[in-house]
Amino acid sequence: MVINQFHFLQQISLIKQPKIALALSINFFLMSGYGIVFTYLSPYLIQTTKMSDHILSFTLLILGIASLFGSKFGGFSADKWGITLTLKRGLVLNILSILLLSFISSSINTVIIILTLWSFSGWSSGATQQFNLATISPNSSDVLLGLNQSMMQLGFAFGAAIGGLAVSQLSIRSITWLGSIPVVVSLIVTVGLSRYLMNEKKVRQGVGTQIRA
Repeated sequence: MVINQFHFLQQISLIKQPKIALALSINFFLMSGYGIVFTYLSPYLIQTTKMSDHILSFTLLILGIASLFGSKFGGFSADKWGITLTLKRGLVLNILSILLLSFISSSINTVIIILTLWSFSGWSSGATQQFNLATISPNSSDVLLGLNQSMMQLGFAFGAAIGGLAVSQLSIRSITWLGSIPVVVSLIVTVGLSRYLMNEKKVRQGVGTQIRA
């Protein structure tokens, strides 16, 4: 009981830090957008593209494979080109692909390609975010990764709820543009966090210079 209470208090103290709160919110908003679209993707595809059950099953399989490769690529890209750049590129591609889906539904092959890019970019960003959290606070990386998983689940559940409201109150077609909004917020937070960390680094360097002087 004491250990669990200590663990909970440690989580609260971490979330109170602005950079940690910003970092965790990135995946929350990303998964909110993913939840809005993915939860209602099957009826969306059936209604807009008239997909058969066989093609729909194949499409969902492709999305699963794309998410796997996206996760692997996210880790590779974060090591090679940096975490922030990988996150920004992935989020931008995710936003563009889901918005593009709003305007294209006549060609099933094109829709599958767009959805593949959407799934690939979304999960590449998710994997990169884990590296991001471990870099921000290496000493608390195990706790942060656990919090990150919780934020992802909360984000997906929140997105699914919003998607349900959109489908019932608007139309099934609204899930695409609506699903892009949280991802745009995620991108804005990513840019803001990057600037916050850069300023923090400059302050530390300035303090170090003053101490040595």
